[in-house]
Amino acid sequence: GYTLTSTPAPADFGQKDAWGELPPEQVCLKRGGEFPRHGIEQALKTDLELAQASNPDDKKMIIETVRKELGGFERANSKLRVLGATSLFATNSVTAESIQAMNEAAEPFELNGPFDAAQKAIGMGLQLQNCAGLLLTGGGKMGGDFVQALGQALRPAHKLDKINLHFVDTEAGDSELAVWGNLEDSELQAWGKVCSDKAELTAVTLNCRCCKKLTD
Repeated sequence: GYTLTSTPAPADFGQKDAWGELPPEQVCLKRGGEFPRHGIEQALKTDLELAQASNPDDKKMIIETVRKELGGFERANSKLRVLGATSLFATNSVTAESIQAMNEAAEPFELNGPFDAAQKAIGMGLQLQNCAGLLLTGGGKMGGDFVQALGQALRPAHKLDKINLHFVDTEAGDSELAVWGNLEDSELQAWGKVCSDKAELTAVTLNCRCCKKLTD
């Protein structure tokens, strides 16, 4: 079956591929990407107050649970919508509905996905004030302009404590790997500025696994 979580599950730790051990966030990202698209899109439309139950007592129990254990309908709906939005992001898909869900998030969330999705989301107005963790992965150069725009979006993210950047493309040919082995200094400097501007960060990971292959 499929399991959808916004952060790594125990089974996501210790996974390996031909390059070595995989970050659990990346495994979580891949698992989320395998979740049926229809289910993810439905999560973006969550409204628990409209839930139906055949037994009136069951509906009463659901309402009480949402109010007492999930912080009320608004917060519970937001959690499920953000889960759908971040899972959609992991599949390299961004919509106006997913951007709205993340911008209106009631609680901090982690965002894991491809660089391409981040570039698209920033261009569509994604605000990251509630982002608590960011993992971006993929191949190809993003350019200093994108990195600077991402840095601007992260400025109000006072709960952000980790950034993981994984420049990987296991499907790439040698020519693509060579490109990644020579990231432009300006882009690396831009990434460095993004990280140095965030005093809240406790962990920054830069993983260029393609470069490792080139030097083996």
